[in-house]
Order: sequence, then structure tokens, then C-alpha cells
Amino acid sequence: MIDVFFGDNALWFSAVALAGTGIFALRLLLMMVGVGDIDGGDFEVGAEGDTSIGLLSINGIAGILMGFGYGALISYRSIGWDFLPSIGVGVVCGLAVGWVIAMMFHSMHKLETSGNIDSTDAVGKSAAVYTAIPEDPNHRGRVRVIIDGRMRYYPARSESGGFPRGSQVNIRAMDDDRTALVESKQNEGSE
Repeated sequence: MIDVFFGDNALWFSAVALAGTGIFALRLLLMMVGVGDIDGGDFEVGAEGDTSIGLLSINGIAGILMGFGYGALISYRSIGWDFLPSIGVGVVCGLAVGWVIAMMFHSMHKLETSGNIDSTDAVGKSAAVYTAIPEDPNHRGRVRVIIDGRMRYYPARSESGGFPRGSQVNIRAMDDDRTALVESKQNEGSE
């Protein structure tokens, strides 16, 4: 049995599959006990700044590794294909599994919406920048704010410059699409 997973070239596929499974299982366990977040990391590589949920999130990368490893291992051992065609099958499976996981977490994130909390309740509150807010007001970051004792995340933009992750800002207004317009805490008394 061990030879099936670790014999000859199967080791390359099994190691990748087990690494992806380990990362995904650890992230899932941490989320279940409340240590991790639903986003899965905060790689900043998207046009809108809301990039923590996607193919290049930690969960998405773990899915790609799992799909590649298991897909290639199955085509190599069960179907009996050679090493190189199995790599091709692994790439296709990895991208498919990564995409499915990214969409699953994206859907879960959409369920995180406020329920009976009105987003305008955030206006005037202090918030922490969760995903860096770019200087360009057409691009978005993300802020974390406490409303009625519950933590909420909102897309955020700024007309007064960018803010790095961890900055403290004030929410000046909410757009119709629930995007927070933020300003520096130093501007608190200037208007």
C-alpha cells in the first residue's frame, strides 16, 4: 500500500497532495475553533482590493495542491498513464479544485452579511484596515468594524490617500453598494 503512494515517481504526486491536504485541514480546523478567518489569507492581487477570497488565497492554493496531487496520482497509478500526461491531468484537476474551493469560500463569505444590522450604523465608527486601502478611490480595500458588539467587514475606499493594513480609520459615509468611505482618524474633528 505504501508503495502505491510513495513508490518511484508517485512520491512527487503524493507529497503535493498530502501537503495541500494538511494545509487545508489545518485552516479548516483553525476556522472551526475561531482562530482563523473565513477569508483564507489576504493576498492583494485583485483589481478591487477584495482579494482575500479567491484562487490565490491560502485555501485556494491548498485546493490547487490537493487537486494536482490526487488527480495526477490517480491518473498515474489507477489509469496507468505515464508521468508527463499525469502531470497534465494534475494541473487540470488542481485548477478545477482550486476554483471550486475559491467559489465555496466566496459563497460562504457572502453569507457573512449583516443580517439585521444596517450598514449605515457603521458611519462615525472607528475601524481597522483589514486589507490595505489603495490611494486610488476607484479601488477598494477592506475594513473591520464593531457594530452592536458584532464584528463586520466592509469594502472600503478613501478619497484622502491610502491606508496600510492595521491602520485605524473613521468611517465617514457608506455608499449605496455598502462600501465604506474612510478617512484618517486625525481628520476626526476637522469637519
